[in-house]
Amino acid sequence: MGARRAASPPAGGPAARLIGDRRRFCLLEHAQSTPTVAGTDVSLLVDGYRAGWFGHDVNAIMAVVAEDIVFHNVTSGERVEGAAAFRAHVAGIHERWPDLSFEEHALYIAADTGVAEWTARATAADGRRLEWDGIDVINCRAGRITRNAVYSSAHAPRVLGQ
Repeated sequence: MGARRAASPPAGGPAARLIGDRRRFCLLEHAQSTPTVAGTDVSLLVDGYRAGWFGHDVNAIMAVVAEDIVFHNVTSGERVEGAAAFRAHVAGIHERWPDLSFEEHALYIAADTGVAEWTARATAADGRRLEWDGIDVINCRAGRITRNAVYSSAHAPRVLGQ
């Protein structure tokens, strides 16, 4: 990981800092706020969750989610509730897109929430190489991820070639 560099805090808002080689911002809570999960714990949960997605590791993903996890792909209208249904859904995504990869542009952590900005790339069944952008809003409670809302341009991906 690269050197730590301080970023200017937003005017009138919480302080922010830039950590490492990738763009990663951690919003520091005001002294009076009392998040239910410590910021560092949220960061670790979100990091483990994202690493599972990046590595197609369903077990790593499941290790950090709650039994009542809700996965909601707002763009496609897919909504999955509960750990068993979520496991099957994630496995299905990795089966349909075996070469799915992500480039993470930024990860923001605040209170009990992580927000990841990313670009996904994968090969469609017809051989076209596709790319789309997205944002994950990842909510945490009691040391587990409880919700992942996905907003993306997957409905209109860019075609990179055949």
